[in-house]
Amino acid sequence: MVRFKNRWLLVEFIPSWTSGPSAAPHLTGKDVFAALRQSVIVHFGDVGWGAVGSSLN
Repeated sequence: MVRFKNRWLLVEFIPSWTSGPSAAPHLTGKDVFAALRQSVIVHFGDVGWGAVGSSLN
């Protein structure tokens, strides 16, 4: 029997703007997904994204 293990990724978004929260850019799920994809590709290549990306759909 094979056991399925859940893996979790916890992130914290730290704003980098200095003009106050009124000028905060709107952050969408699509933006987070694109940033995550780019980071995985940079650090682990297309093979890494293939392994990670299939589990995010």
